[in-house]
Amino acid sequence: MKKVFAYILLTGVIITGCNKKEGTSRSALLTTPFKAYVEERGLLPVELMVTSPQTFEIGYNFTVIRNQQVSKLGALMPDPGEYFVTLWKADDESVMARATIVVTEKEFTYTNISPVNLEPRTNYVLSINTSNKGAEASYFAHRLAEEPYPLYPFQLGIMSVSSVVQKHSATPSFPYSSFNDYQYFLMGIPDMLFE
Repeated sequence: MKKVFAYILLTGVIITGCNKKEGTSRSALLTTPFKAYVEERGLLPVELMVTSPQTFEIGYNFTVIRNQQVSKLGALMPDPGEYFVTLWKADDESVMARATIVVTEKEFTYTNISPVNLEPRTNYVLSINTSNKGAEASYFAHRLAEEPYPLYPFQLGIMSVSSVVQKHSATPSFPYSSFNDYQYFLMGIPDMLFE
């Protein structure tokens, strides 16, 4: 009887351990994917590189593996200000949701949106415009991979993130360019809240 109890206990510990990845719970990856990614790697804002001020629309091309609803958009930016975060349907470059994120601290900040449904096998882009009320602003970048092994594509919870995309623009504009040099970095950083 003691052996059976010990076996059940050990199996439960192993299964529980498999539901976590480097200290980040699956529920964190399912709710705020980029925040969870930064936290699981210990990339506190002070560890992230800050770029020189620029005007970029920068973000990530991704798909989801199941139906999912987004209820908030958010961002992590190095300087206080107001930044636009946009969720795009990539195939027709249409805006699904846009929010003004008011950043006061170097922490992820989120704003409610009207809920948006994401579907599998559809390409989306989540981006942030790095200008602060039209003026150039800095953003975070962190090299997470070394040549010749780019970071992208990678799995992030229910998301398959295929590339960093960007466009020079002082106003929200669909970021269609994907440069090889950027595929080693976590950039922006826009985020969203899955329900």
